[in-house]
Amino acid sequence: MSTFTTRLLLAQIAMSRSNTDKIKAKVKSNQCIIDGCSRKLRSRGLCEKCYQSYRQQMRELSPTEQIEFERSAIEQGLVLDNGEMGKWKKQATNRFANLAAKVVG
Repeated sequence: MSTFTTRLLLAQIAMSRSNTDKIKAKVKSNQCIIDGCSRKLRSRGLCEKCYQSYRQQMRELSPTEQIEFERSAIEQGLVLDNGEMGKWKKQATNRFANLAAKVVG
């Protein structure tokens, strides 16, 4: 499977998550998406500690296992797909910019 095909599949999985609204709310409040963790975001929806734990698990797997592990983690809402966090943060920022523009006139 090509890298492009893999990325596309992971993006589709991310869009079909059942807990997306909850995850978006945590990202917009700059909190780690892992239940019980309220530390500040670092990458892919995770704080530094949770991200390092995720990366450590990835390093211990074969490339084929990494794809399946990442797919499962995205599907369960344990990690965001590449670029997903930035997209949601940008949407929140744009809403504020739009509101400011209305107020200023």
